[in-house]
Amino acid sequence: MSETKYDKRKIKYEAFFFEDPDQIAKDFKTPYKNVFCHHTTISYLPEDLINEDLLGISLDVVVTGRLTTDKVDLLIVKDADYIEKKDLHITLSTVEGVEPKYSNEAIKENRDKIVYYEEEILLPARYGYYDGNNIVYEK
Repeated sequence: MSETKYDKRKIKYEAFFFEDPDQIAKDFKTPYKNVFCHHTTISYLPEDLINEDLLGISLDVVVTGRLTTDKVDLLIVKDADYIEKKDLHITLSTVEGVEPKYSNEAIKENRDKIVYYEEEILLPARYGYYDGNNIVYEK
């Protein structure tokens, strides 16, 4: 692996960031006021990136289902072997006063309410991290 040029302490979360969050919101007709749709978190406050040499790489995130509760609407993302975090998802929207991180709890509490799609949906994204101010795709 090449020399690290980023400050690991500044990584708030690493994620797959979507190229067109507005189109995702439109395509999935999010029901709640607070709309997100911009990323799938891989890790929060990580000690290191999964693979810094892959920063900026384009890939397709595989959506397998959807969960809508009275507080949150989210898409279920297919887990990847190289990512420790399970229950990957995309928070589409939440009701007023509910943070997007509530999606993690909603999945655990409502597994029986997840509606799985007959066919997987691919959403184009890029691997990067958020430093508190910007999305970063380079070392």
